[in-house]
Amino acid sequence: MKKFLYTVLLILSVAVTFESCSDTETYAEQRDRERQSINTFIVANKINVISETQFLKDTVTDVSKNQYVLFENTGVYMQIVNRGTGTVLPADGKPHEVLCRYDEYNIQSFSDRDINTVPRDFCTTSNQVNLPTLGNVPEKMSVINTSGTFEASFIEGVMLKQYGASVPAGWLFPLTYLRLDRYINEKSTMAEVKLIVPHGQGHQKASEYVAPFYYHIYYMMGK
Repeated sequence: MKKFLYTVLLILSVAVTFESCSDTETYAEQRDRERQSINTFIVANKINVISETQFLKDTVTDVSKNQYVLFENTGVYMQIVNRGTGTVLPADGKPHEVLCRYDEYNIQSFSDRDINTVPRDFCTTSNQVNLPTLGNVPEKMSVINTSGTFEASFIEGVMLKQYGASVPAGWLFPLTYLRLDRYINEKSTMAEVKLIVPHGQGHQKASEYVAPFYYHIYYMMGK
């Protein structure tokens, strides 16, 4: 019961913070606040930012050095933890079912803290924990890869319920570099990434409140 009340209060406090910020700040001020939150988060988590040019030499982010690649045109930061054991999503223009497990955090809630020390109660949404309003089933997406351009919509899961069918653009960036597998045996591994997603590449609430989000996402092929 205490955990339930804590989660409700956390959600309400985040909503109030969003509302108060949107009432008193200009868009330019909100953008500045977002950038500052991201920069503070990067310093607090000792993230080693590499350029897109450096990343494209081998499309690897060295986890031992805590490397994240910054995609300059979008402001998305990505770390590939595990590329996966399958194949790149076919660029055939046809819909494919992709399943995801994820945690989502509003960076502005704790930008000066190491993410590894942040309680899971701070998750704004997740499908890996049993909390009020949150599920414990994979997100199901329909993804189309047309010559390297990705489109997607949620068809089942927490993100669909919380934010609607539109998949954040930031979730699609990794798909160019991941090998998605179906679970066949114990040697099958899910692709795993960590993302910092600014509001312009996020869901509708991120865009509305100019808020950056941190994601830890696992991807695999569906049926």
